[in-house]
Amino acid sequence: MQISIIISVTIVMAAISSVEPAPSKVSSRLKQVDIDTVLKSERLLNGYLKCLLENIKCTPEGTELRRVMPDLLAEECNECSEEQKEAGIRLVKYLAKEKKPDFKKLTDMYDSKRVYRTKYAKEIKEAGIELD
Repeated sequence: MQISIIISVTIVMAAISSVEPAPSKVSSRLKQVDIDTVLKSERLLNGYLKCLLENIKCTPEGTELRRVMPDLLAEECNECSEEQKEAGIRLVKYLAKEKKPDFKKLTDMYDSKRVYRTKYAKEIKEAGIELD
């Protein structure tokens, strides 16, 4: 009896491991963006901000970010690695402190009803992010 259970479990595990995972909303293109490099470059940062806010000429990464931003917010970035989540927190901290007008425009655009501000209130406070 035990051997048949082991064989059954082995077959099920083999079948599961051969199934392709669902496509990630966070593309490999976005996974390669170095937030620290973007934050150090006014040109890069402004390019991404213009892409997100004004829907003008975007890099492929900017276009991808604009496409997935609503899902990332709604789904708590559940497909993001811890490193990506930490990079996101650094980005929000920087924007909230150093680029307040742009940060306000972003929050007005992507969180006009303040749903995410409320949803992530604990995380915002823990990260030491000051919001108006």
